Amino acid sequence: MEKVRIAVVGLGTIGQTIHLPILSKLPDAEIVAVCDVDASKAEFVARKYEIPRWYDGLESLLKQEEEIVGVDICTSTFTHVDVAVAALESKKHVLVEKPLARTQEEALQITNAAKKHQRKVMVGMNNRFRPDSMILKSMIQGDLLCEGRLAEETQVAKPLADEEGEVRRRRCSRSWDCDVRSGILDDGFS
Repeated sequence: MEKVRIAVVGLGTIGQTIHLPILSKLPDAEIVAVCDVDASKAEFVARKYEIPRWYDGLESLLKQEEEIVGVDICTSTFTHVDVAVAALESKKHVLVEKPLARTQEEALQITNAAKKHQRKVMVGMNNRFRPDSMILKSMIQGDLLCEGRLAEETQVAKPLADEEGEVRRRRCSRSWDCDVRSGILDDGFS
């Protein structure tokens, strides 16, 4: 299988300590270029991670690196809209460090560019990939938390309260006790 070719734009703390170390370990990804407004930093990081090319301007990167599929944006938030839209207009998919944008208008510019050029944009919400978050998500999707999703259980809490307004506890399908009002699991199994 051919590796996905990507470029990382913005080589500050997040780019160097989070994105590059993780991306460089992915077997299906190849970082082919990095870009930073500080040319010496771009060159240093490229050498450190054995990345073939470096740039100090986004326009040059996008013009020269036609084979890249995606751009990982690790720049300051105020630049996200310009960098993302330029990458999308160059037919690149985009991973952008959170937050996506400073305003709703900027976010809409990015999403509209993605739709127009039929490309994907993902915000780097890294907590999605933490082991505990992934386990919790699979438990929710597998209906292992009560008899439905937590949100559904929370929405039906009032009808399950007794006449004095006390929340009744109900037995869940996996023998866990669940406080229906808050959706919080008891710490013990029965």
